[in-house]
Amino acid sequence: MAQEPRTDRTTHPRQRSMLTWALVGSVAVLVLSPGLELLTGNPLYYVLVVTSVFLLLWAITRLKPGEVGYRPGDSVGYRIAVLHPLLVMGGLVLVATLAGATRPTDTPARDVVWQITIMSIVTIVGVLITEEGFFRGWLWGTLDRAGLSDPASLLWTSAVFTAWHFPVVIIEADFALPVHQIPTYLANVLLLGMCWGAMRMATGSIVVASVSHGLWNGLAYVLFGYGQTSGALGIADSAAYDPERGVWGIAFNFLAFLLLWRWWVGRLPSSQSPAP
Repeated sequence: MAQEPRTDRTTHPRQRSMLTWALVGSVAVLVLSPGLELLTGNPLYYVLVVTSVFLLLWAITRLKPGEVGYRPGDSVGYRIAVLHPLLVMGGLVLVATLAGATRPTDTPARDVVWQITIMSIVTIVGVLITEEGFFRGWLWGTLDRAGLSDPASLLWTSAVFTAWHFPVVIIEADFALPVHQIPTYLANVLLLGMCWGAMRMATGSIVVASVSHGLWNGLAYVLFGYGQTSGALGIADSAAYDPERGVWGIAFNFLAFLLLWRWWVGRLPSSQSPAP
């Protein structure tokens, strides 16, 4: 069920304390993730920092698993979680095909499906204790404890999620992008964070958001590619048609967020309305 909207009230000492921890956690992942990768040269530290900060601060703040979002969700939520990447990617494939921008590789279809399946499953499991676990899990739950409304938590977590992704396209060779493409990428990351945040709002579950996140990564990186590479669809013009690197991605991701927002609003009790 959707959680009732909250008004921002952070005057209680306990709430101020939780807001402080939210700030500490946000700054920690934004500084330590790129810092340790640059120091060690190992990209694995970028994600390990998120898991470490998540588990440490969860132990300190003592949020309940349900507050972090470790709850099953419902069947409607999972259907939405699966439809989200399917519809966005499907729309982009249609636009790219009509524009004559697709040049599929010779990779057998069964191999493509297998790659998507493996990457999706691995990502679903992984993000439960990394990106979803921290951003829409612990950080969201901490902001909720601090008295912030759901829309305010959505903006905060999505902004930190986006800022955390920014160094990746600069310091990691596999994901590096031309400078002119970085703003488009960040806009898409922000919209994706808001889409998965809307799922969190509507279901109270990061498991639902993780399913969508996992399937998204599987489809996007296998079919469209990442960094400066192309995927199985052979779309060379990633600046136009890619779900994360392209301007058409912004259009489809924005539309997806609007629909997910309406879904959340529709799940609220009739006497409630979204907090400003």
